[in-house]
Amino acid sequence: MASDVTSVAALEEPEGTNTCERLSEALAGFGRGPFDMEELETVENVERLSEMIIEISNLTFAYQKGKPALSNVSIHVEGEGFIVFTGPSGCGKTTLLRLLLATPSILSIGTSEGKVRINGQEPSVAVAKGHISYMSQDDSLFPNLTLLDNLRLPFRLKRKPNPPDFVELIELAGLKNYLSYFPYQLSGGTKKRGELVRAFLTHPSLVLLDEPFSKQDIRHKNSLYEYLLRFQSMTRSLVVLVTHDLMEAVLLSNRIFVMNTSGTIEKEMTITKSLPRILDPDGIRYVGEEFTALRTLILREDFTQ
Repeated sequence: MASDVTSVAALEEPEGTNTCERLSEALAGFGRGPFDMEELETVENVERLSEMIIEISNLTFAYQKGKPALSNVSIHVEGEGFIVFTGPSGCGKTTLLRLLLATPSILSIGTSEGKVRINGQEPSVAVAKGHISYMSQDDSLFPNLTLLDNLRLPFRLKRKPNPPDFVELIELAGLKNYLSYFPYQLSGGTKKRGELVRAFLTHPSLVLLDEPFSKQDIRHKNSLYEYLLRFQSMTRSLVVLVTHDLMEAVLLSNRIFVMNTSGTIEKEMTITKSLPRILDPDGIRYVGEEFTALRTLILREDFTQ
């Protein structure tokens, strides 16, 4: 949804302004005609964190008076690469992602114990400085903006020029010919490519992905996996992926956290084989014996306790 963009792109409010005013200002002037890619203003250096450290210690979270969605979760992650949270519906994967994103709606309706820190600070600090981006399975392009305007919106909100590889990322994703299109004119796969590009355009230190490919068919999934790997390699971001797709988990992760319905981490697994892992050019996911064994092991975990 559109709110995903505004929550992640927001920065500290300049004196005398608020988020609504800044959004109105950012939207002003959009849609007034075609854009020339060569005329897009860029900046040579992109501000980002020198390192990314996620520290979650003894985290328990419950919605109102319900049972805990998360129970005594502790993890330490640092550097770049891919980590995956997988498990059944209701195991707390998305709740954990929203706590990393410091989503106001979840913070206002739940109670928590323990701590969540990004580089030693509350997640809201990293969010406010634009170091975190987010992408969900839902459509999040603004329907009244062209694809190009959707991609430029985070920079308008931050009042910053585009990064030096803005055009390169767009062309890499094969979106150059669709920039003047509105979301309703785009296929589901093309819209999802646009959302994926936008998640990396700001060169975030942390990218949170909440089942972003779950509605795609196998061919589009494989294509999106390749784009995801390329974008991460270019930006050196830490990617945290939530997924039900176990094959997706073993194809894309360096570390897998397997969660159960009690909201605890049942098992942590590490995959040492380097990325990218093989994707058949015809769209069939090829997984060697090592990954088949890993998938079998995850499936045999008792997620229901």
